[in-house]
Amino acid sequence: MARTSSPPPPVRRHPADYLPPHVISAVEPTRLSPKLRAEWAAALLAKGSVIRAIFRTLGGAALCAALAGCAVDAQSGDGQAEAGVPPVATCPSETRGWTAWISAMPGPNATPSLIVTAEAFVPAGTAATLSAGPTDRMMPPSQRFTLALSSRPDAPGGWQEVRGTISPALAEYRSVMVGCGDAVVATITDIQTAQ
Repeated sequence: MARTSSPPPPVRRHPADYLPPHVISAVEPTRLSPKLRAEWAAALLAKGSVIRAIFRTLGGAALCAALAGCAVDAQSGDGQAEAGVPPVATCPSETRGWTAWISAMPGPNATPSLIVTAEAFVPAGTAATLSAGPTDRMMPPSQRFTLALSSRPDAPGGWQEVRGTISPALAEYRSVMVGCGDAVVATITDIQTAQ
């Protein structure tokens, strides 16, 4: 009988051995805290997935940092909430009257423009702005806009007109989607062309 030998036991490799050099230089584990470095190495060895371990460990650290940064905005430097100071709103409480049209009026040096207007209810001391975002790849495409609030101490609050313009505009749009924060505030599908 031929005697077969069992394969040698697997060699435990260092987690960084699984990463290409350009990733190691970008996410060098020695720059992490000892606790995060240990979690990173344990996740690599336990799951065997380099990408998942990196995102799980660093993503968790980034999420904690982001949440800590959000909490600091509404608090004073010592971590205590300031008395009498309301948190700054990021989106208007209400919006109404969303319209979008393409202005393709003829004339010298005339370029077509996509114009989006609405009204937003904003608290006193803030102003609403509407800025153009990306266009998707559909034919005809959808255009995105972002609605945001900014601090303006002299603003009285209440209903405020917001307007966003893109020039030059495309000849046709499938829709205009307006977002604020993580939510879609309005989707406009009836986009007329004024000629």
